[in-house]
Amino acid sequence: MLNIPYLFKMTRTRNIYLWIFGIQILIDTSESNPIVEGSQSYRSCSSNRFLTFTSASYYYNSCSWNAKNKLNSNCNYPTSCTIHASNTWLGHDPCVGNVKYLSWTETCTDIWTSWTSWSCPSSCTTQTLTRSRSCNRPSGCSGSSSQSSSCLSLGCPRHGEWGEWDTWNSCTVTCGGGTRVRSRECNNPSPLNGGNNCGYPGPYTSTETISCNTLDCFRCGNRDYVYSLSTTSSSDSTQRQIILLEDASFRISCCGVIQKWTFHARKSGEIKFQVWRKSGTTYTLVGQNSYSVPAGATGVTHTYQVPEFDRIITQSGDLIGWFCPSDPVVSYSSGSAVYPDNIRIGTLAAGLTVYEGDTYTWSSVAYTNDISYAIKVSTADSGSPYFVNMGLTVTVFDTTAVGSRVYTVSVRDPDRREDLIVTPTTSTAHLNYQSGYIVTESALSVGRYSVSLSVTDSCQNSAAATITVQVINTPPIITNLPDSCLIHEDTVNRLRLFTLSTSDRQSDVVTCVLSSTSPSNAPFEVQQIQGTTDYGIFSLPNPNLSFDTVKQYKTVVSCSDVTGGSTSGEFYVDIQKNTPPVTKNLPAEVTLNASSVHAGDVVFTVRTHDDENDTLTFTMSPNSAPFQILNYGDIQVTRDLSEVFQAGYDLSITVTDVRTTIPARVLSIHLQSKNNYIIA
Repeated sequence: MLNIPYLFKMTRTRNIYLWIFGIQILIDTSESNPIVEGSQSYRSCSSNRFLTFTSASYYYNSCSWNAKNKLNSNCNYPTSCTIHASNTWLGHDPCVGNVKYLSWTETCTDIWTSWTSWSCPSSCTTQTLTRSRSCNRPSGCSGSSSQSSSCLSLGCPRHGEWGEWDTWNSCTVTCGGGTRVRSRECNNPSPLNGGNNCGYPGPYTSTETISCNTLDCFRCGNRDYVYSLSTTSSSDSTQRQIILLEDASFRISCCGVIQKWTFHARKSGEIKFQVWRKSGTTYTLVGQNSYSVPAGATGVTHTYQVPEFDRIITQSGDLIGWFCPSDPVVSYSSGSAVYPDNIRIGTLAAGLTVYEGDTYTWSSVAYTNDISYAIKVSTADSGSPYFVNMGLTVTVFDTTAVGSRVYTVSVRDPDRREDLIVTPTTSTAHLNYQSGYIVTESALSVGRYSVSLSVTDSCQNSAAATITVQVINTPPIITNLPDSCLIHEDTVNRLRLFTLSTSDRQSDVVTCVLSSTSPSNAPFEVQQIQGTTDYGIFSLPNPNLSFDTVKQYKTVVSCSDVTGGSTSGEFYVDIQKNTPPVTKNLPAEVTLNASSVHAGDVVFTVRTHDDENDTLTFTMSPNSAPFQILNYGDIQVTRDLSEVFQAGYDLSITVTDVRTTIPARVLSIHLQSKNNYIIA
């Protein structure tokens, strides 16, 4: 055999880590010195790694050939491989006739990537988990690329979940309010591998509690008093039979009402169901309900639902009974020691009737034992009383007399037989409740007062309400308004138009003011009349009234007392239109003897009339005439007429009051000489 020497020396080895998709891959990279042609080299990796040639050169001096692919294909990515520096193994002779060398670099790479990590779910139960790895070797890998396992076997935490609730236990009491409890376990599933307990992070509620038997032991609620409704084998024939059940099973143990009678009828006829109240040896009939079993309705169970208005009020200790005016109606059975005892069976004498409130000598009727009547009595809570007309505000005056009834309190109860008690829970120094009324107990002062009341029935059902009483001061009264007056539009001076008359029950000082006018800013005022306690309505000075502008003014006067009580009234001012003055003797003609009329003589007087007696103003023209008109209508000569050489004058005269000037009227004056000749 040909001995081929090895020529191989590693000069450097280094490790390279690659992360592909988060998976770590270890690659060992080695470099080698060349081996001479004819030599071989054994190359290997660890058992879980494969060999890859990353570079290879078959060469002589500058002549070379890339042998990487040939080395990889010949070895095929093994765990180990012997490489040969020969033309035959390499399948190529790049430098013919020369001795060549083979050099290379190699890597050792993990055949598989590392396994992915197991990922526990939020709570492990029966889930199966899977992890995977990837094959790195190009020539393939042996083995599986995935693994599966249950999460519990991998130690994943399992959180606890509650199991089903147990059944409720019995109530702790029979009445008055008790509790029932049920429980559960943390076992569906239980915690494992450090998982959370049930209810994490809290609270841990393994038990649950509810209220039960909340019926007040004092109040009835829906209760039944019965021994058996199936004891129906017998019946009596005694007429006018009256029965009282004093056995404990029929003794009322609460306060309420009878809402229902249930019984088996052996015979037809009327039955009066009764409730009796025992005090010492005295039995008093509290109430009774009548029911009739018609013919043909025997042998069956009847239920009489008592109308609400006819329900009998019961108290603890009351007894059940009934009276049949003719044949006994209720079926029964007897002779068993387990049947009720202490049953009184009597006969009511003919003509004798027992009414509500009457007593009966039950103590003289002997007990019968071991007898069961087929009857059941059902109770209910009595209805709560209520106030009909409270919650209101009532207004009264502060002059209301002490002892007066200011309000009637009305209460009702659904159970008409109830005795209701009304008591004040709060009162005032002025008001209180007495026998159905709110009454005054002392003199009232202005203000608001509340009286609170409570109404309670015999079963201690109650209601509360409040009435508010508003005490006000009696306002003053204006006794003479509305009213009106007439004022002339020519009015100039301040006038008192009206005197107000007021009254106040408390004799308070009354003050009046003008609160408004229509139109606004009217020329009027309200002032106290000097020297009196009265007030008057006045016009202002120079009121500038005009009928054509405003024909009527409305004034509102308000009068109040010292406590603020006030009243108001209306006063109307009607405006009278001005009437123009009238001349009574114009036009006119006057003939004068010129020689006998001298300066200063009054030759004519204009007579006038004015409805308002206004001051009149006279004017006259022409001014050149020897005449003038004076304030009262006198026409005066201003110079001797003997000096006038004119035959006469037509004087134009006007008259004016404060508002109107009437059209001019003419006074014709003719002049004569002393010889009675008209001056030409």
